[in-house]
Amino acid sequence: MQIDNQCTKSPWGVVWHVRRSLAWINQADVEGVACIRLVDELPKPTPTSPEAIKVCFEHGFNIYGLYNPRDKTKPPYITLNIADICKCVPRLYWFTTVPTLLITHTLAHEVGHHIVAKRGYIIKPGETRKLEEHEEAFANRYAFSVHERMRGRWYYRFGDSAIRDLSQWHYVFGMISWKSENYVKAAEHWYNASELDPDNNEADYWYRRARKMRGP
Repeated sequence: MQIDNQCTKSPWGVVWHVRRSLAWINQADVEGVACIRLVDELPKPTPTSPEAIKVCFEHGFNIYGLYNPRDKTKPPYITLNIADICKCVPRLYWFTTVPTLLITHTLAHEVGHHIVAKRGYIIKPGETRKLEEHEEAFANRYAFSVHERMRGRWYYRFGDSAIRDLSQWHYVFGMISWKSENYVKAAEHWYNASELDPDNNEADYWYRRARKMRGP
């Protein structure tokens, strides 16, 4: 699988981490994908871009990856936004399994979209897919299944714990920023905390409060 690193400021060993991620993906599932493109900035959405992408750009939410389907001139490829995937990861953590886990989650999710595009259905042939969230749910389940297989190795379980620790670290610094009435920084920390650990409900709650305090 070709990896096209277009990052202007590549984090340490990013291609190596992507290759480790690919090792956990069934090769039959990525058949037909021309390459994995690594970027640190996504182009602004066009009028034909998915609505979800437009909303993320409008509100400044992270966009971790994109599946670019086949068109008349190009085969399908996957874009990984390394800047957003690893923005919460301190430099020291690049020597751990943390970046591999975070990259794999996004990569596997986009591979899930490729599987649907390639076979033309989610569950069974002939089905009618009217709701985009059905495909999103499939991609999420696919990513979860890959993550669970990775957790069979102790060093990835250690990486999972490190990600939760990073989430808690951002949560604490969010509280410090809140007490200093720096609501912009508080919202940033709590957003990072909830993105790293979706089960960190406290971070999500305080992020919403900080957003209201900081304004649009």
